Amino acid sequence: MNRIAFVNNLRLKFPGEESLLFRDLSLSLYQGEKVLFLGPSGCGKSTLLQVLSGLIPQAVEVPIKAEEIQVPDSWGFVFQDPDTQFCMPYVDEEMAFVLENLQVPREQMPEKIVHYLNMVGLHFEEIHRSIQTLSQGMKQRLALASILL
Repeated sequence: MNRIAFVNNLRLKFPGEESLLFRDLSLSLYQGEKVLFLGPSGCGKSTLLQVLSGLIPQAVEVPIKAEEIQVPDSWGFVFQDPDTQFCMPYVDEEMAFVLENLQVPREQMPEKIVHYLNMVGLHFEEIHRSIQTLSQGMKQRLALASILL
């Protein structure tokens, strides 16, 4: 199987904390593998994902040490609360924001938006609808569709 992300002997300590969050943690993730991180609040699940996606230390400066880290070339991150993830007020505008950043021509956007919404089980007669009118589950699927784009 193709290894897509890994870390060897990760040591991480947040500034101001007395103890290490991770001490010599090693983990490999493989393409097609399904992985569940389960643990109490504050145990490091999200922090580990941020390390494996490259957010830490590339975008968020947290001192870490590891023998070796490989992060995927392309990755997505869906927040637990999708409301904190959205930049735009409407479904189609949120999806178009992603496509604009990918420099997709405007005339190709409606078809791609509908395709990815359908892929996650969101079927709207009108895609220009307020995100705030969606249920929490629908918002999570919208966040997933945005990441898949």
